[in-house]
Amino acid sequence: MDFVCIIDDIDKTYTYEITKVELTEREIPILEKGKIDIDTLEYHFGKIYRLHNINFNPFSTDIDDKNFPYIEEIKYGDDSLIIKGKITQGNNSILYDEEFNTNTMKLKSLSLYEDSSNSTEFTNKILSNVAFMRFLILILINV
Repeated sequence: MDFVCIIDDIDKTYTYEITKVELTEREIPILEKGKIDIDTLEYHFGKIYRLHNINFNPFSTDIDDKNFPYIEEIKYGDDSLIIKGKITQGNNSILYDEEFNTNTMKLKSLSLYEDSSNSTEFTNKILSNVAFMRFLILILINV
């Protein structure tokens, strides 16, 4: 087996020795329409799972909620995947729905639902984090 170094500026005569290789057998989750779990999402739709995590990671640092990646329900359909979740801090909460196109692996829509009793400080944190979501920045660049 040949190995290639991904760093271009290293001398190509460099040699290395592999002393240990570990393989872990993983059960492949079955993908069926309807509700799926996070393992199935990550295995079959890794790009969507990573995009979700990138979009919601800022919430985990600004809000004292330890439920990252904030996924409560995942539904898989013909050409779509819907992820629903909730972000909470004390008595404050926000619900969200993300819809992805499973053919293009792109986000089609994101809806946020805020409780009217949320504090202004919590709402401001949520809005700040939404403003820096990767998919919004990409949309604005492509306009």
